[in-house]
Amino acid sequence: MSLITALSAYSLPMLVNPGWVIRFQTHFLGGRRHHYNWEIADIGLIILFRSGGVTRRTKVALLQSKRLYPIEQDADELDISDYLVGMARLSLPDDPWTNIITGKTLSFTSESEYRTLRKDDRQRRLIADYESKRGIPVHYLLYNPWSVPHQVLTPVEGPVTISGGCSAGARVFRSSHMRQIGESDPKFRYSTISGAFTDRAEPGRLAGWRLSDFVTDLAIDCHEGYIASSPDDPGLVQIFAGRAGPISSAVSIVIDAPAGL
Repeated sequence: MSLITALSAYSLPMLVNPGWVIRFQTHFLGGRRHHYNWEIADIGLIILFRSGGVTRRTKVALLQSKRLYPIEQDADELDISDYLVGMARLSLPDDPWTNIITGKTLSFTSESEYRTLRKDDRQRRLIADYESKRGIPVHYLLYNPWSVPHQVLTPVEGPVTISGGCSAGARVFRSSHMRQIGESDPKFRYSTISGAFTDRAEPGRLAGWRLSDFVTDLAIDCHEGYIASSPDDPGLVQIFAGRAGPISSAVSIVIDAPAGL
């Protein structure tokens, strides 16, 4: 949701060079549970290359988001009951609220885990099956603090400030690479995952790319993701057509070049 919110501020078409126009568009589907509990990706990224307004190529990348949990927190994800309750869940009962105002320290260390990632869980099997049947690769978008180790005292006092270089942040992995990692570390600890982080987005390198590098150097350059054969491509339609698609948010990047290019 933070990513969609940030990109929505740049929705106006931008002239970046004479004759070259770029436009970001975002769409948050929200609402009901993803395809009746069948969830392949949180974010669908669609990149359209146009020349003089005519679409020449369409590219898709699917991102399944997972976050790093602090040592003190168990897995805490929305389930079907949260979707049934809807906005009423925003009204916290007294007991959970008491725990919030008491205050605690949240610690991220090398032993922190991506707690909703498990070697043999149902979602990972569905993703592998989806890739095999559809021929469309899925990537994991792992959310980390700015750097690790890291601590946060809650409730926070005033604005949160970030300093120093970013050694962690949002990182992208191929799902096939994550399955390989799961063979050696079924708990998916930060110490194992971070060993694959890289600041070089090289084609063919199985690594934890920064999100910005993944989009600009790998997805846009057609080294990662899925190239649709036409606007009616079955894979493209299956992802983005209809409310029951396997994503909850969509980001569109349109790159329009001068006619003839």
